[in-house]
Amino acid sequence: MFKVGDYVMYKTEGVCRIDQITTMDNFPKDKQGKLYYVMSPLKDTGLKIYSAVDNTMIPRRPIMTEQEAGNMVEAMADIPGLEIDNEKYREEIYKKALKSCDCREWIRIVKTICLRRQGRHAEGKKSTAIDDHYQKAAEELLLEELSVALHMSEEEVGQYIKAHMQ
Repeated sequence: MFKVGDYVMYKTEGVCRIDQITTMDNFPKDKQGKLYYVMSPLKDTGLKIYSAVDNTMIPRRPIMTEQEAGNMVEAMADIPGLEIDNEKYREEIYKKALKSCDCREWIRIVKTICLRRQGRHAEGKKSTAIDDHYQKAAEELLLEELSVALHMSEEEVGQYIKAHMQ
């Protein structure tokens, strides 16, 4: 169980801070008495998310430690892209990887799309809106988590990653 003040990755909302753990008396009868996390996403502190403590269906996990984040950056070059054999399922594969709440999957999305974009560019084609959308979403989630874990701004994290990829 998380505690107040912990930072967690929650679905595709990004890093959230646990502000409170409480019961919700104004919820329907069948949900009263259950414990809920009250969380604020770092990107939108005006938003409050209520998530049942015992809910295992929604992906949420503690953010990486500083050591884990450093190790992740070091390992980025060795993480393979996604294997997409059928173009018809490309968006479905991206969506599943994005919703996994797994930063390795986010890296795989970005790598896959970067390689695909290079290939399309060489053929004189533009990137697709789907690729642009999922790359942006995966990069935002990854940079946000690394930023908090490494105590850096997202811009500094981007430079840190570039330095380690060379």
